[in-house]
Amino acid sequence: MLVLCFVERFLKKYVPEILQIVLVPGLAILIMLPLTLCLLGPVGIVVGNVIQAVYYALMNFNSTLGGAIVGGLWGVLVIFGAHRALLPVGLNDVATTGRQNLLAFAGAANFAQGGAALGVWIKTKGEEMKGVSMAAMISAVLVGITEPAIYGCNLRFKRPMVCAIIAGAVGGAIMGFGGVYGDAFATNGVLTIFTYASFGIAQFVFYLVGCAVAFFGATILTAIVGFDEIPDEGMEV
Repeated sequence: MLVLCFVERFLKKYVPEILQIVLVPGLAILIMLPLTLCLLGPVGIVVGNVIQAVYYALMNFNSTLGGAIVGGLWGVLVIFGAHRALLPVGLNDVATTGRQNLLAFAGAANFAQGGAALGVWIKTKGEEMKGVSMAAMISAVLVGITEPAIYGCNLRFKRPMVCAIIAGAVGGAIMGFGGVYGDAFATNGVLTIFTYASFGIAQFVFYLVGCAVAFFGATILTAIVGFDEIPDEGMEV
Protein backbone atom coordinates (compact mmCIF):
# COMPACT_ATOMS: atom_id res chain seq x y z
CA MET A 1 0.00 0.00 0.00
CA LEU A 2 2.90 2.36 0.69
CA VAL A 3 4.32 1.73 -2.78
CA LEU A 4 0.84 2.04 -4.31
CA CYS A 5 0.54 5.47 -2.71
CA PHE A 6 3.59 6.71 -4.65
CA VAL A 7 2.49 4.96 -7.83
CA GLU A 8 -0.92 6.63 -7.64
CA ARG A 9 0.62 10.05 -7.04
CA PHE A 10 2.91 9.55 -10.02
CA LEU A 11 0.02 8.55 -12.28
CA LYS A 12 -2.17 11.46 -11.17
CA LYS A 13 0.67 13.82 -11.98
CA TYR A 14 0.91 12.73 -15.61
CA VAL A 15 -2.56 11.38 -16.49
CA PRO A 16 -5.02 14.11 -17.58
CA GLU A 17 -7.60 14.79 -14.88
CA ILE A 18 -10.52 13.92 -17.15
CA LEU A 19 -9.10 10.38 -17.60
CA GLN A 20 -7.87 9.76 -14.07
CA ILE A 21 -11.02 8.02 -12.79
CA VAL A 22 -10.57 5.32 -15.46
CA LEU A 23 -6.85 5.14 -16.16
CA VAL A 24 -5.29 5.60 -12.72
CA PRO A 25 -6.85 2.50 -11.05
CA GLY A 26 -6.24 0.34 -14.13
CA LEU A 27 -2.65 1.42 -14.64
CA ALA A 28 -1.99 1.11 -10.90
CA ILE A 29 -3.09 -2.53 -11.01
CA LEU A 30 -0.97 -3.23 -14.09
CA ILE A 31 2.08 -1.78 -12.33
CA MET A 32 1.46 -3.20 -8.85
CA LEU A 33 0.59 -6.77 -9.84
CA PRO A 34 4.00 -7.80 -11.27
CA LEU A 35 5.78 -5.59 -8.73
CA THR A 36 4.00 -7.36 -5.86
CA LEU A 37 4.55 -10.85 -7.27
CA CYS A 38 8.22 -10.34 -8.13
CA LEU A 39 9.50 -7.98 -5.43
CA LEU A 40 7.13 -6.79 -2.70
CA GLY A 41 5.65 -10.22 -2.00
CA PRO A 42 9.00 -11.96 -1.40
CA VAL A 43 10.16 -9.04 0.73
CA GLY A 44 6.94 -9.29 2.71
CA ILE A 45 7.56 -12.99 3.31
CA VAL A 46 11.02 -12.24 4.70
CA VAL A 47 9.63 -9.51 6.95
CA GLY A 48 6.88 -11.85 8.13
CA ASN A 49 9.41 -14.56 8.92
CA VAL A 50 11.45 -12.08 10.95
CA ILE A 51 8.37 -11.00 12.92
CA GLN A 52 7.48 -14.63 13.54
CA ALA A 53 11.02 -15.46 14.68
CA VAL A 54 11.03 -12.54 17.11
CA TYR A 55 7.68 -13.62 18.53
CA TYR A 56 8.82 -17.22 18.96
CA ALA A 57 12.08 -16.10 20.57
CA LEU A 58 10.12 -13.97 23.03
CA MET A 59 7.75 -16.81 23.89
CA ASN A 60 10.60 -19.28 24.29
CA PHE A 61 12.45 -16.85 26.53
CA ASN A 62 9.50 -16.19 28.84
CA SER A 63 5.88 -16.81 27.92
CA THR A 64 4.65 -14.65 30.81
CA LEU A 65 6.64 -11.70 29.52
CA GLY A 66 5.52 -12.43 25.97
CA GLY A 67 1.88 -12.47 27.05
CA ALA A 68 2.32 -9.20 28.93
CA ILE A 69 3.92 -7.45 25.95
CA VAL A 70 1.32 -8.62 23.42
CA GLY A 71 -1.59 -8.07 25.81
CA GLY A 72 -0.38 -4.60 26.66
CA LEU A 73 0.67 -3.36 23.25
CA TRP A 74 -1.98 -4.98 21.04
CA GLY A 75 -4.36 -2.05 21.50
CA VAL A 76 -1.58 0.36 20.56
CA LEU A 77 -0.85 -1.64 17.41
CA VAL A 78 -4.55 -1.54 16.50
CA ILE A 79 -4.40 2.27 16.46
CA PHE A 80 -1.94 2.12 13.57
CA GLY A 81 -3.32 -1.04 11.97
CA ALA A 82 0.03 -2.66 12.72
CA HIS A 83 -1.60 -5.59 14.52
CA ARG A 84 -2.33 -7.07 11.10
CA ALA A 85 1.39 -7.70 10.67
CA LEU A 86 1.19 -10.17 13.58
CA LEU A 87 -2.01 -11.96 12.55
CA PRO A 88 -0.25 -14.26 10.04
CA VAL A 89 1.81 -15.63 12.95
CA GLY A 90 -1.31 -16.97 14.64
CA LEU A 91 -2.77 -18.16 11.35
CA ASN A 92 0.44 -20.02 10.47
CA ASP A 93 0.60 -21.59 13.94
CA VAL A 94 -2.89 -23.04 13.54
CA ALA A 95 -2.07 -24.32 10.05
CA THR A 96 1.22 -25.97 11.06
CA THR A 97 0.75 -27.00 14.70
CA GLY A 98 -3.01 -26.86 15.26
CA ARG A 99 -2.75 -24.28 18.04
CA GLN A 100 -1.93 -20.63 18.67
CA ASN A 101 -1.56 -18.32 21.66
CA LEU A 102 -1.10 -14.96 19.95
CA LEU A 103 -4.81 -14.24 19.78
CA ALA A 104 -5.26 -15.35 23.37
CA PHE A 105 -3.04 -12.48 24.46
CA ALA A 106 -4.82 -10.21 21.99
CA GLY A 107 -8.01 -11.29 23.74
CA ALA A 108 -6.69 -9.85 26.99
CA ALA A 109 -6.22 -6.55 25.18
CA ASN A 110 -9.73 -6.75 23.72
CA PHE A 111 -11.34 -7.32 27.11
CA ALA A 112 -9.21 -4.55 28.60
CA GLN A 113 -10.44 -2.09 25.98
CA GLY A 114 -14.00 -3.14 26.73
CA GLY A 115 -13.39 -2.73 30.46
CA ALA A 116 -11.96 0.75 29.98
CA ALA A 117 -15.01 1.66 27.89
CA LEU A 118 -17.21 0.46 30.73
CA GLY A 119 -15.19 2.63 33.09
CA VAL A 120 -15.88 5.60 30.81
CA TRP A 121 -19.59 4.73 30.88
CA ILE A 122 -19.51 4.71 34.68
CA LYS A 123 -17.70 8.02 35.00
CA THR A 124 -19.09 10.12 32.16
CA LYS A 125 -21.97 12.50 32.71
CA GLY A 126 -22.75 12.96 29.03
CA GLU A 127 -25.67 10.94 27.71
CA GLU A 128 -24.17 10.72 24.23
CA MET A 129 -20.86 9.41 25.55
CA LYS A 130 -22.71 6.90 27.72
CA GLY A 131 -24.29 5.50 24.57
CA VAL A 132 -20.99 5.46 22.69
CA SER A 133 -19.03 3.83 25.51
CA MET A 134 -21.66 1.16 26.21
CA ALA A 135 -21.92 0.20 22.54
CA ALA A 136 -18.12 0.13 22.31
CA MET A 137 -17.86 -2.09 25.38
CA ILE A 138 -20.36 -4.58 23.97
CA SER A 139 -18.52 -4.69 20.63
CA ALA A 140 -15.14 -5.28 22.29
CA VAL A 141 -16.30 -7.92 24.75
CA LEU A 142 -18.82 -9.77 22.60
CA VAL A 143 -16.97 -10.08 19.29
CA GLY A 144 -13.52 -8.61 19.96
CA ILE A 145 -13.93 -5.54 17.75
CA THR A 146 -12.12 -2.83 19.73
CA GLU A 147 -11.92 0.08 17.29
CA PRO A 148 -15.17 1.66 18.61
CA ALA A 149 -13.79 1.52 22.16
CA ILE A 150 -10.34 2.80 21.19
CA TYR A 151 -11.41 5.65 18.93
CA GLY A 152 -14.80 6.35 20.50
CA CYS A 153 -13.69 6.90 24.08
CA ASN A 154 -10.47 5.32 25.39
CA LEU A 155 -7.93 7.01 23.14
CA ARG A 156 -10.10 10.12 23.04
CA PHE A 157 -9.80 10.53 26.81
CA LYS A 158 -6.19 9.18 26.93
CA ARG A 159 -6.16 7.91 30.53
CA PRO A 160 -8.66 5.08 29.86
CA MET A 161 -6.33 3.94 27.06
CA VAL A 162 -3.41 3.79 29.49
CA CYS A 163 -5.58 1.83 31.93
CA ALA A 164 -6.48 -0.62 29.16
CA ILE A 165 -2.81 -1.11 28.27
CA ILE A 166 -1.90 -1.86 31.89
CA ALA A 167 -4.83 -4.24 32.46
CA GLY A 168 -4.26 -5.96 29.11
CA ALA A 169 -0.61 -6.56 30.00
CA VAL A 170 -1.56 -8.14 33.33
CA GLY A 171 -4.23 -10.30 31.70
CA GLY A 172 -1.84 -11.40 28.96
CA ALA A 173 0.84 -12.24 31.53
CA ILE A 174 -1.62 -14.49 33.37
CA MET A 175 -2.45 -16.29 30.13
CA GLY A 176 1.21 -16.68 29.24
CA PHE A 177 2.00 -18.04 32.68
CA GLY A 178 -0.83 -20.55 32.38
CA GLY A 179 0.27 -21.82 28.97
CA VAL A 180 -2.97 -20.86 27.23
CA TYR A 181 -3.49 -22.05 23.65
CA GLY A 182 -6.41 -22.00 21.24
CA ASP A 183 -7.19 -24.51 18.51
CA ALA A 184 -8.52 -22.01 15.96
CA PHE A 185 -7.85 -18.60 14.48
CA ALA A 186 -10.71 -16.48 15.80
CA THR A 187 -11.38 -12.93 16.94
CA ASN A 188 -11.41 -12.95 20.73
CA GLY A 189 -14.60 -12.20 22.58
CA VAL A 190 -17.27 -13.90 24.66
CA LEU A 191 -18.59 -15.71 21.59
CA THR A 192 -15.24 -17.44 20.96
CA ILE A 193 -14.03 -18.24 24.49
CA PHE A 194 -14.36 -21.99 23.98
CA THR A 195 -11.63 -21.81 21.36
CA TYR A 196 -9.31 -21.96 24.38
CA ALA A 197 -10.94 -24.93 26.10
CA SER A 198 -9.40 -27.62 23.89
CA PHE A 199 -6.06 -28.08 25.67
CA GLY A 200 -7.16 -28.69 29.24
CA ILE A 201 -9.35 -27.18 31.92
CA ALA A 202 -6.39 -25.57 33.69
CA GLN A 203 -5.35 -23.61 30.61
CA PHE A 204 -8.97 -22.63 30.00
CA VAL A 205 -9.28 -21.32 33.56
CA PHE A 206 -6.12 -19.25 33.09
CA TYR A 207 -7.63 -17.80 29.92
CA LEU A 208 -10.87 -16.89 31.70
CA VAL A 209 -9.00 -15.39 34.64
CA GLY A 210 -6.79 -13.38 32.28
CA CYS A 211 -9.85 -12.02 30.47
CA ALA A 212 -11.59 -11.18 33.75
CA VAL A 213 -8.54 -9.43 35.19
CA ALA A 214 -8.08 -7.44 31.99
CA PHE A 215 -11.74 -6.41 31.84
CA PHE A 216 -12.44 -5.60 35.47
CA GLY A 217 -8.92 -4.25 36.03
CA ALA A 218 -9.37 -1.73 33.20
CA THR A 219 -12.84 -0.81 34.47
CA ILE A 220 -11.65 -0.21 38.03
CA LEU A 221 -8.51 1.66 36.97
CA THR A 222 -10.51 3.92 34.66
CA ALA A 223 -13.08 4.59 37.37
CA ILE A 224 -10.32 5.47 39.84
CA VAL A 225 -8.10 7.51 37.54
CA GLY A 226 -10.94 9.21 35.71
CA PHE A 227 -10.54 11.51 32.72
CA ASP A 228 -11.26 15.02 31.53
CA GLU A 229 -14.87 15.15 30.40
CA ILE A 230 -15.72 16.37 26.89
CA PRO A 231 -19.16 17.99 26.50
CA ASP A 232 -21.53 16.14 24.18
CA GLU A 233 -21.88 19.14 21.90
CA GLY A 234 -18.13 19.03 21.26
CA MET A 235 -18.23 15.45 20.01
CA GLU A 236 -18.18 14.38 16.40
CA VAL A 237 -19.59 10.90 16.00
